[in-house]
Amino acid sequence: MGKALALDFGTNSIGWVTSDTQTSNLIKCGVRIYPTQNIGNTSTKQRRNTLHMKIFEEEIRYPEKGDKFFIESGDEDDIAWLHQVFQNFGGYADSYQASALSLIDTALEEQEFKDLHVYPIIFLIRHYLELRLKELIIGLSYCKSQNRHFPKTHDIQHLWSKFKQSYSEIGENTNDKRFKSVDKLIKEMSKVDPNSMTFRYPDGSDHKYNHINLNNLKETFIKVSFLFDGVAIQIAHYVDITADLVQSVYENFHP
Repeated sequence: MGKALALDFGTNSIGWVTSDTQTSNLIKCGVRIYPTQNIGNTSTKQRRNTLHMKIFEEEIRYPEKGDKFFIESGDEDDIAWLHQVFQNFGGYADSYQASALSLIDTALEEQEFKDLHVYPIIFLIRHYLELRLKELIIGLSYCKSQNRHFPKTHDIQHLWSKFKQSYSEIGENTNDKRFKSVDKLIKEMSKVDPNSMTFRYPDGSDHKYNHINLNNLKETFIKVSFLFDGVAIQIAHYVDITADLVQSVYENFHP
């Protein structure tokens, strides 16, 4: 088998590909980015000079007849469980929270990937906030009116305001320092990503940031998560009490 090497020289990078000269099939490909000096305020560090796409670690292969994205059989270690017990706002929020934290840790451990991971990281965090707030609103709605209504919106500023209103209506305090700190954080996230589009599509980006400190992002996210998750546990307890009372009334007074 003969091999051919093709190079593509750009102003900021070199792309390369090797192929089989007999079949023209690709064997390996990659790209190297030239060093960029003194980005932002990092006076003691230079940006890495290699953009290492994860896909380039894989052997090249292409779709074949019969391939599917979703199958339910296989090795037990390869199977993820899509169970109904997790298919609610709380379960989804837990999933996005765990994925965000795992991806941040991966980005910090594998420095060559951190610029690639940052977009899904922020999306996961933002979507956790939306899901958790909707979970809280649904729980409070059930406690007050025995329904599960919630605002059909991606606007987390609106969701946060709706949650605080409902939470205060059952006698809880939303004016302590923790809630006031979250007020500012929700406003910050809402300004950067008002409708959950900024970090999903390149044409949705409209913010002032060029760099994100991932350690700080993780720490702030953990703090917010502890508050939101604690309130979620509290409201879940209130929901259980409400459900028991409704059941008791039904059993004792229903004709």
